Amino acid sequence: MHYDVCILSEEESFARMLQLELTDRGQRVFVTSSPENLPPASLCLVDADCFPDFSATCRTVRYGRCVSPADPVGLHRPFPISEAVGFCEGRTVRRGILLPEGEEAVLLDGEHIPLSRLEYALLSRLLAEDGSFVSRDTLYREVFGGEGDEGIVNVYIHYLRKKLERDGIRRILARRGKGYAIQKEENT
Repeated sequence: MHYDVCILSEEESFARMLQLELTDRGQRVFVTSSPENLPPASLCLVDADCFPDFSATCRTVRYGRCVSPADPVGLHRPFPISEAVGFCEGRTVRRGILLPEGEEAVLLDGEHIPLSRLEYALLSRLLAEDGSFVSRDTLYREVFGGEGDEGIVNVYIHYLRKKLERDGIRRILARRGKGYAIQKEENT
């Protein structure tokens, strides 16, 4: 049998919780604590602290304390279960923000928030940098095609802030001369 997700973990409670979350979303999930028992799968979620040298022929997402917080295809522990689910479902996931693929919306801590095409493109570009600043000029060229007034970047950052920072948590940082970045959270 081919599975959507294989979870390779010695931590039974975490693996079971993730299995339940994914199964509820219609995924076929296999859990094991032995690399020799892995069946064919589309994605393998691997506890890198227990299996640091593991490699697979399928797409692999590593998680654990040994995974760098800046790794774009890994999860540094501790992290919200929603980020692991997002990776397993093929979504861009960072800082409690999930960008469903092919949908102009964001899931913020489980809440579905519609975005315009440009808001989605701008947020995607900022999330890709994982906390590093992106200059306003770069955003202007890459997201808006360098057409019109460069101040449009500021306008769309304002739109995103209104949608993402309603709970009082600062998620988008601005630094004069550096540009914009998604706020790094200490405990994700």
